[in-house]
Amino acid sequence: MQTLVIQTQYRENYAAHNENYEHGVDEAHWKFKGGSTYFVTDLTTKQINDIAQHGIPTLTKLIEYRNPASEEYILDWEIRDLGKNGDGKGPICEPWETPVEFYYHKDENLADTGWRCRTHHTPDPEYTHWNRAIIGKAEQWTPLAEGDRKDYALKMKEQYDLSNLYILDAQTKSYLLNIHKKCSFGIVSFPDKKLYKYGIASLKMFDYLYSGLPILMLGPFNKYSILKDSQFPFHSNFGDINQMCIEFDKLCSLGSNKKELIKDEYRSLLIKNATINSCSDIISELTDNYNISS
Repeated sequence: MQTLVIQTQYRENYAAHNENYEHGVDEAHWKFKGGSTYFVTDLTTKQINDIAQHGIPTLTKLIEYRNPASEEYILDWEIRDLGKNGDGKGPICEPWETPVEFYYHKDENLADTGWRCRTHHTPDPEYTHWNRAIIGKAEQWTPLAEGDRKDYALKMKEQYDLSNLYILDAQTKSYLLNIHKKCSFGIVSFPDKKLYKYGIASLKMFDYLYSGLPILMLGPFNKYSILKDSQFPFHSNFGDINQMCIEFDKLCSLGSNKKELIKDEYRSLLIKNATINSCSDIISELTDNYNISS
């Protein structure tokens, strides 16, 4: 089974989160954030020869994009003989990833109608923090130029109703911060797994802190958490429904004075732990303690 495997790099411009940022004028701060794996399987000999001669210009136009806030670009691609159990190079991607399949869609008359994308993922319990009721997820869409999509459809295979779950497409940072103003609280959820032994890296937590939105932590609350010293802890073990409901009630009944105190504390935590100066101090302390030369 001849398969085209494409690896990409995704990165974000953190400077674009600033309200007054002007792209091309202000200094950008790009941060690498991993990437994705795309694949096309069951290639014919003709398709393989065309790729060898011309590359993958059409797929490149559908995958790659760039704007002031983020970009994704292709790092490398190869044609592999996956066979039934792999080709000796291991699986297409790591077990915590969800590869995206490109395939050519045919209508009811078997006429080609263009490229489609789909994913199907059954999570490995060791690498996921999905609700345990969810045992699979399938997505499907029509890819457009520069990473856009239409006709998006999401199917969650679950053991109970999740009809009150709303999933938004990718949104700007300013839009999400406005959404926070209408929320009672935000949730940061991590199961107690060795993957998070040394702490968590949750960008949404910093957005909640910046917005002053009360945070419910689901999962390990260890010494590495930025909220470990909070005077207003809202915490439940991951999957403990009874405790979660208790915390929900606390958060939904917060008065305006308490919310202002939480907002002030969160700003103080950000200044203490997440500014350029505070991060520089932490790095300096680490280099001194471990005799690391700069």
